[in-house]
Formats: sequence, C-alpha cells, structure tokens
Amino acid sequence: MITKELKAKIKEHAKSEAPKECCGFILENGKIYRAQNTSMSDNKFSINAADYITAKSLSAIKAVYHSHPNGGATFSEFDKFNSINHGVIYVLYSMKDNSFSQFDPALTTFNKYIGRKFEIGETDCFALIKDFYEFELNIKLNEHHRDEGYEDHLGELFNVDFEAEGFSPVDEPRKYDCILFREKKGRSSNHIALYLGDGLMLHQPRNSYSRIESYLNAHRRHTNHFIRYKNAEFS
Repeated sequence: MITKELKAKIKEHAKSEAPKECCGFILENGKIYRAQNTSMSDNKFSINAADYITAKSLSAIKAVYHSHPNGGATFSEFDKFNSINHGVIYVLYSMKDNSFSQFDPALTTFNKYIGRKFEIGETDCFALIKDFYEFELNIKLNEHHRDEGYEDHLGELFNVDFEAEGFSPVDEPRKYDCILFREKKGRSSNHIALYLGDGLMLHQPRNSYSRIESYLNAHRRHTNHFIRYKNAEFS
C-alpha cells in the first residue's frame, strides 16, 4: 500500500507539522491528501470533517495516516479504537524510529469482542472480561453463576470474589485493569469493564451490544473500584 513516493510525502508532511502530529489520507489514486490536525494536544490528532469530505471527493480513501513526532512506532489504543470504529486502515510514521507501521481493523482480534449481544451467563459483562483474559492474556478466570436475578449477587462476584480470582484494588487503572461500576452511590458493584488505556474501555452494557467507548467523568462517578490481576504488567 505504501510506496516509496508516498512514504517520502508523509515524512515531509510530518516534519512540517512537528512537534504536532500530522494527519491525512492515502487515496486510491496513489496520492495523499494532507488534512488539518484540529487537536489541541501535540500527542493526538483529530481530522477536520471538511478535509474528509474533500479527500473523499477526490478519490476513495484507502487509509488514514498520522505521525508520532516523539513517540514510538506503536499505535495507541485510541488509534486502534478509531480504526476499528471507522473500519479503515491506519498508517503510522514514527519520526523517532523513522519507521512505518500499519493497523488493519479487519485483522484485529478485537473484532470478536465488539458487537456481542447481551445474554445473561453467556455474553454478559463478566463473560466479556473472562473471554478476553483467557484468549488474549492467557489468564483463565473461574466461571460464576449468573441468571436473571444476577443483580442480587453481583456484589458478591465483583466485590468479594475478585480477590479469590487474583485481583487487587488499585488507585488508578492502567492497560487491561478492570473497572467495577455501581448503579448508585453506596451500592455494590453490578458491572465490570476492561480498561484499554488512553481513556478507553471495552464493556458489555446490559441489553445492548459490547463496545469500546471513552471512560468519561460520568463513568468515573459510578466507579466503585479499579482492580488489577496479580500486579500484572501488560504491554
């Protein structure tokens, strides 16, 4: 997808925008379209909607590219979230490493954790965490009975049993820690989510579909605990 000519143009764009991240589109016609980065942060990018419309009018969009002026060649969880959410390949140029990386949402294993329909005991919030820990982190959690009266004993599962599973409370979350939520202040936890880093979480809302979304102040107000598995260090 990325020819020498395209790499040279993206590098030139990155240098002209540093220390901010550059961003733009790789088009089907073999050209790039430079977009305006509207983010107020040097470490993130946000593409102007008008640039997207203009680029799409010129040619089909093959990929979104951006740069990391000071960061490494690894996509952030926010990058991956946006790539998956929009269904478009992301290309990253690391100025520090002088290297290009590619993230294809069609190839990511995250797809199997997104869009799952809620079903108690099968594809509920705990099942999502259990599946992710087993298949992505090689950590097998025990099964716990859940049924339609699950709210009566979720407090035991999330507030007591997590310690037996090898989790401990922490003050702030890092990647692949879990977040325990309560419906009202003073109540036991009745929901669990996986923190992905970069202010994002993966979870299975009740009577809805599993999804990745931002962990906002509104979520923090309903947070009971952050828990970490045996002081694990995940990359």
